[in-house]
Order: sequence, then structure tokens, then C-alpha cells
Amino acid sequence: MTAAAQVASLPGVVAMIARCTCCPYTLHNLLRALPADGLVAPLVSFLALAQRLPVADLWPCLRASAWLSDRAVFMDGLRLLALPLPLSLDSWQAVDTLRMHASQVAVVAKASMQDAASWHGARLVACALMGHDSDTDAHLVAVAGWMRSARSLRRVDLLHMAQSDTTAALRTFFAALPTQLETLCIANAGDPLFNTFLETQLVATVTRLALCTLRLNFLHVREPARAKAIADALHACSTLHTLELSYGTGILQAMLHRPLPMRLRHLDIATFELHDPGPLLRALHGARLTHLSLRDETASRHHAPSDAVVHVLAVLPTMAAISHVSLTFVEASTAMATTLSLVLPQLRQLEELRLRVRWRNETMAERALVQWLAPVLPRCRRLQRLALHNLAWDDMRWRLLDAALPHTIQYLCLDDDTREAPLEYSSDRVQVCCHRPTRMGCHLPQPTWWKTHEWGAPRPCRFSDT
Repeated sequence: MTAAAQVASLPGVVAMIARCTCCPYTLHNLLRALPADGLVAPLVSFLALAQRLPVADLWPCLRASAWLSDRAVFMDGLRLLALPLPLSLDSWQAVDTLRMHASQVAVVAKASMQDAASWHGARLVACALMGHDSDTDAHLVAVAGWMRSARSLRRVDLLHMAQSDTTAALRTFFAALPTQLETLCIANAGDPLFNTFLETQLVATVTRLALCTLRLNFLHVREPARAKAIADALHACSTLHTLELSYGTGILQAMLHRPLPMRLRHLDIATFELHDPGPLLRALHGARLTHLSLRDETASRHHAPSDAVVHVLAVLPTMAAISHVSLTFVEASTAMATTLSLVLPQLRQLEELRLRVRWRNETMAERALVQWLAPVLPRCRRLQRLALHNLAWDDMRWRLLDAALPHTIQYLCLDDDTREAPLEYSSDRVQVCCHRPTRMGCHLPQPTWWKTHEWGAPRPCRFSDT
């Protein structure tokens, strides 16, 4: 009996392995390798759903809007939820019907504190909250009240947009974050009072909670001593393995004064001000990261694009465990293409590569990027997912890329923010997405948890989590 058959002969073991698997692609590959008749019904439904929906919409939460987009898969979705699997409410469409079928709910559609004040938290595993001027101190205190006893709550997202002084209520809110919380995501839409509050509150919160993931966006810490105190707390947090620092100042600079924490595995950086990449390169050298995401939107100086991404590429081979690389840059360059062709074959563990031009310029270097990539892609022997965003395409470049894709590639995303006409390309070997409108959706969705185009007054929600 083969090893796969032995595992499949114990459906309960497979289900247990599935529950411990966070990556949807890993789970999909595992289940496809096993005989279907040895899987429990929810996992059989997972494979059926994966024929019609992206696996990232199915795991580790079932995304409600994707599920509802195809009525033919409704029953398979119900069976998958019985695993049990959390239902991710990313919209308020048919929310009352959906919540009846889920024992665990992750509310990722942002709700105001006023709306969330009436919740109970009994079934919540995650919630996305928005602080707005329409919220009162009483609303924040009410949310804090149920949050203290929300035993299943593992993630809280907070987008603060209020301009009024709610410091006292916010202190109550942060004190109520439950000790079992694993993920905390905070974005500030520009309130200086909230910014000042977080400068001191963050140290206490990181020290009290055993966070695995912390994401901070648009937080500016001007005082070096306070930035150092936050960086010290992050270094001292023995459970932290994922850190995002996006479009802020102070904390990143303080973090880079020393090597990255040895336990940190995922680092996500977005910045407008990476004029001197030296500290970042020294911190990355030899780091034990498996995932690195860099969005460099530094403005050009003297008509020359930022070359920080080129230097970061050059340091990647010193990171032996790196398996996921995502790079966003203002403009492609010949130096970048050359460095890519030299570096990629050295990344022995590389499974996922995302390259995104911030604005499509159609420069010579940008058009030549695929030509530089094509000869080295076959040497990336573990590459399974490739995203090339905002690049110009023609038939020649597409044929060149399609022929160069290694046999390990499963997904290719060709998203473009400015594309006016669909690309009529297809491949017999890989699943291509975002090149033309389809019901299937994106196989490699952007991992950002906040979207600035959604910032504004929260939509009223009629939702009860009881």
C-alpha cells in the first residue's frame, strides 16, 4: 500500500491534517494526491468547489461573495462549512441567510463601532471594525464589553477614521482585546490624536498579547525614543512571526537598526521613502524569512527610478528559506531585469513570485522584462505561482512566457490596473487569471487587508452574530 493510500484509509487523519493547513494551495495539492473515496464529505466538496472557484476563496475561510456568485456550488459550500470552516463575510449580501449555516464567522466587511456595538461575539473568529465620527464613546465601550468574552476571536482589524477625541474609550477597547488574539491589524486614516495614542498603546498591547501577526499602516512615530520602544517590544515578542509596516515612519527605521528577529518569517514593507536601502539590506542579509513583500513607491530623484528593489533582489540568495517573494516597484529597469535573471535560479525554495509595476510605463526595460525572465524560469524548479502585474503584453511575449513556464507552475496571474481590453490568451498547462473577465475570479488575490478606495463612511450592516 502506498503512503498516499495509507493516509487516505484514515479519513479522520486527513481532516485533522487539513485543519492544521493554512495554505489553500498546499491543501489543494494534498487532497488531489489522495483517492477521493478516502476523504470526508467536506473535503470532497472542497475539491468540487475548486473546479469552479479559486482555492484562495475556499480556505482557510469560505468567502461569502465568491460562494454566492455561483448558485450551482451552494450545497458544496454548505458541506464544506460543516468541517467546521469559518464563513468569511466580505459583504452584507444575504448575510442573515448565510450566518445561519456557519458555526464560525469571520466578519471582514468593515463595520462601524455603532453597528458592532449590538454584537455578542459568540461565533466570531475575526472582525473588521471602523472607527468613524458617527461612533460615540459608548459604542466603543459596548464593543469592548462583548470582545472580552469572545472566546473564539483570533483576529481584529481596526481602521480608524474618526477625527474626534475618543482616547479614553480607545484605551478601554485595546484593554479588552482578548488574550487569545493572534492577529491585530491597525490602519490610521490621518487622525493625529489616534497616532499619538498608538505611540504608547502599542508597547502595552504587544507586551500583553501573544500576537503571531501584527500589521500597522499609516502610523507615524516622529519621536525616535518612542519608535525605539515599539521596535524593542516587537523584538521581544517571542510569538511574532508576521510583521507588516506600511506607509508609516519611525518604526521601520528603528527596527532596521539591528538584525531582524530570528523567529520572524513573514515581512511586508510598503514605503514612499526608501531613498537609502542600506539599513534594510543589512537587516535582510541572512534573515530566516520565508515570505518577503516589498512595495517600493519611492519617488524618482534626478529622473532616475529608485533602485532599492534591485538591491533587495541581490540579497535574496542569502536568505536560505525564502519561498514567497512579492515586489512592487515604480519602474522596471535593465539593472532589475539583469539581477532577476541572476538571482531567481539561486532561490532553491521559491514557490511564489509576484512582480508588480506600480504604473505601467511601457518603457523598453519594462517590455523586455519577460524576455529576461523567460530563460531563467525553467530553472526555478519549485515555482508554483507567478504573478506579473501591470505589464504590457503582445502575442510574442505571451508565447515566450508560456513556453518558458516550468512544469511545476500551476497558476499565472496577469492583473492590470489600466487594461482596457481583455487579453485573449490561454494555456494548456497552467490556470491563467485576470487577463479577461471571468466568473472564476483571481487565483492569486492580493494579500492586502485594507483598501484605501473603500475608506469613507462605513456601510450600514444589519447583522447579528448570535
